[in-house]
Amino acid sequence: MYLLPTQNSTVTKEQLRTEIEWELFRMGFHPDLKGFCYIRDAVIMLIDDSAMIYSITKTLYPEVAKKSNTKTTVVERSIRLSIEIAWEKSGEHSLHNYFSHYPDKPTNRTVLAFLYMYINSELNPNRRLFIT
Repeated sequence: MYLLPTQNSTVTKEQLRTEIEWELFRMGFHPDLKGFCYIRDAVIMLIDDSAMIYSITKTLYPEVAKKSNTKTTVVERSIRLSIEIAWEKSGEHSLHNYFSHYPDKPTNRTVLAFLYMYINSELNPNRRLFIT
């Protein structure tokens, strides 16, 4: 991560968005795919309401779809495709570096939960994330 706030500092939505995009790029996601933006938006929504991770098909995907003016199925499929492409990519920037203990491609929920936990912990080591 490139943004490390001090204790009780505030992170703007734009800074958060930029950090998530950088992390996705580092993980091997292609920014030209719709799934890239949907994953970014989903992680921002998870930071706002982490309980959404337990009902991604009923709450998270519909919220991302509403924000993007598309269908829930398009969001789910685009995220899955982005994960598949990042998983197939080899080299330094690859999902394999983050999910090396997985024999198969990780699920949408697993990737979203990982990104949420990683970014939340990086932005706030004390588990308090203030967003303006």
